[in-house]
Amino acid sequence: MPLLESYGMPVMTDTDGDSMLWAGMMQAVGDRQSTVGIQMCQTPDGRLWRAPSRVNNQPKNSFSRDMALGFILYVQATGDYAMADRWTKYIKTTGGLFPAVESTDTRHIATPTLWWTMSYAGIKVPLSYRLTRFLLRRYNRLELKATPKGYQTHLKAVIALILAIHDGKRDIGFGKELSNIEPKNPFYMWLAGRTDEAAAYNAFFKSEYAKNPGAGTQWGYQRTDSEEAWRDSMEWDFLFIEMLCKMSLP
Repeated sequence: MPLLESYGMPVMTDTDGDSMLWAGMMQAVGDRQSTVGIQMCQTPDGRLWRAPSRVNNQPKNSFSRDMALGFILYVQATGDYAMADRWTKYIKTTGGLFPAVESTDTRHIATPTLWWTMSYAGIKVPLSYRLTRFLLRRYNRLELKATPKGYQTHLKAVIALILAIHDGKRDIGFGKELSNIEPKNPFYMWLAGRTDEAAAYNAFFKSEYAKNPGAGTQWGYQRTDSEEAWRDSMEWDFLFIEMLCKMSLP
């Protein structure tokens, strides 16, 4: 069974640092057990944290734009716009996802791409981003060409999932571009419209993993094909693809 914290957030054996992203992805495919856990990640001022265990307990890099994608998926799936409004108010009031002095790089910055993505999930954003959000698709595609393989490419796929849910259909062309980069990735196969193939590959990887379960330290499909990170799967990645392939999106 996939590893699970008591409040319903997916975890690895060694960390819950990316739990918001994984929980949001599971919410997107209909798994609601992380709802309370996600709600626990917000403090009264509207600020979001990576996981309930990190709230007021992580002095550096307590959130990031990739974790924000998970929260956006949660809001898109559940319609919890009250929580989203508190979050965007915090960003506008403080100027970032969390205080700049607590960041070791630029992960605290709410970029135009993030605001555009929020808008496609139905979150209220400043008018300038609402009017220019059409640039997101073009920007996501152009940026993919210069994006490092692995985790960063996976984040482009997560944005594509948010857009697909908004549109009620997949961008098959963009999915093919992703799948050309990592041909054995079931998530990218699904985005490319190859649902049956995605399900088959996922089932094969799951069966191979079951023969010799690994460390439980990976969401395998956010890595490169060559890494075969599914061998150390936390198992939520397998469940995500199983549920994704049941979604009725053309």
